[in-house]
Amino acid sequence: MTDISDPSISRQLLAHVRRLAPKRALTFAESLNVAQLQATTLRELLDIQAPAMPLGWVSELPHVRLEVVPAHTLDDGTSGLTTRQDGHYLVRVNKNRPRVHRRFTLAHELKHVIDYPYARLWHAGLGFGYLESQEYRIERIADAFAAQLLMPTMLVKRAWARGLQNPHTLAQVFEVSAEAMRIRLDTLGLTGDDDLPAATYFRRTYFDYLTQSI
Repeated sequence: MTDISDPSISRQLLAHVRRLAPKRALTFAESLNVAQLQATTLRELLDIQAPAMPLGWVSELPHVRLEVVPAHTLDDGTSGLTTRQDGHYLVRVNKNRPRVHRRFTLAHELKHVIDYPYARLWHAGLGFGYLESQEYRIERIADAFAAQLLMPTMLVKRAWARGLQNPHTLAQVFEVSAEAMRIRLDTLGLTGDDDLPAATYFRRTYFDYLTQSI
């Protein structure tokens, strides 16, 4: 993994992924594409090749302060929140959620940090003038970024093609929740609403993964 303790490298990281988006209002489809490109690029810049994405480096980003806080300090016990405070991006993550949920939340909030300087411009065309609709789409874009960062299309499909097709096992490999993995598999067209064949649940196991890289 690339060492981002060097301030010059960490500053370039956010600047680089922000430049991947054109400086104009984006459609929802364009925003989703940009989010996935940003997540993929981050993995490449950090030289992360393992399925489970480390996230400790987020706290080392310039002007980012990460806090893991009790649920009661967040509005309605939400999973996370990103604001600006004293010249910093303040990212708060609900400590009362399971670890895999905290990981997804941090990845989600990282997208808000990336977008923050240009959010009004990039999101201006979302929601057709309805604030609630706009906010819903912004959150779905951040979810798409988090999904691609934690469960990259190429790695998930590679694991699936090699027989690792149990959502719970895949969730362990990528260190996400089983529900997040099920949604990801469905989004990638690897599963449907129907139950999987019984044999699927007896294919490769987590132990198989540990003894042979996907």
